[in-house]
Amino acid sequence: MAGQWRQRQLCVLVLLSAGIYVFLLNQFTDSIRMWTTRNAATTILVLTPTYPRPTQIADMTRLCNTLMHIPSLFWVVVEDAYNKTENIAELLEFCSVPFVHLAKRTPRNLTGPYKGRGVTNRNEGLRWIRENVHTIVSDNRSAVVYFADDDNAYDIRLFEEIRKTDPNRVSMFPVGTIAGTGVSSPIIDQDGSLLGFFDPYPAKRKYMVDMAGFAVGLEILLRSGAKFVYRTGALEDYFLRDLHFQEEDIQFLADRCTRILAWHVKTSGGPFIKLITLADKLKPFVNNTNLFELVRLYSPVPR
Repeated sequence: MAGQWRQRQLCVLVLLSAGIYVFLLNQFTDSIRMWTTRNAATTILVLTPTYPRPTQIADMTRLCNTLMHIPSLFWVVVEDAYNKTENIAELLEFCSVPFVHLAKRTPRNLTGPYKGRGVTNRNEGLRWIRENVHTIVSDNRSAVVYFADDDNAYDIRLFEEIRKTDPNRVSMFPVGTIAGTGVSSPIIDQDGSLLGFFDPYPAKRKYMVDMAGFAVGLEILLRSGAKFVYRTGALEDYFLRDLHFQEEDIQFLADRCTRILAWHVKTSGGPFIKLITLADKLKPFVNNTNLFELVRLYSPVPR
């Protein structure tokens, strides 16, 4: 009798444990489904210009490692080159983030300290988005565009904030580790009204924001012909002005601009790979070693 009683207790315990497991599994699955569905409602179009330098692949790898955790995101990568390069193409294929890989070389007469870096590439990315967005965003879904330079650091929570951007509005938020002030941010009062901007480079700009400090709803972008100008320090301001929105229509994200979720950082790196220190007796054999491939991929010639 005692043995039968213990068997019944064991059966009841097993059934109860199985019921609890199924309940928790369903709760977990529902939570994941709800989280994914919520995030999938708006597609984030991330536009990244990139140019050849010793830290390019390191910076792009860090950005890839961030974006691969974000659902419903499409990555527009534009190289400052005449042709797409193998190392960037390989990285994008590995990253598993949906992407388009473009190349557009900045004309020589539009380079220099006063022209602004990445202008040609951002405008090429905007052209592609305007012409092809219907292939990646269906009519019943909204989208938002964010300009993510490859040498910044981004908290994955930033992208869920960006996803809140209304398709017909512009959103703004703080950016950290800015030279001079430590942060670039809109200044808003307790009622959420814009009082001004905190930024180290005022220069008579109407919108004193960093490139990493705003996102643009797709609809307002498509209605405008806004593009970036070749003028250092004025890229963001002129672009935002060309969108023709009202200040009261700005959405202030990141907990009313009290949280920093994007930072300016600079990867410390050396020069491109050089073989000048290689022993003379080994140099004739380089083409048949791994060094040849390393130089080819990671020390590209100017293009």
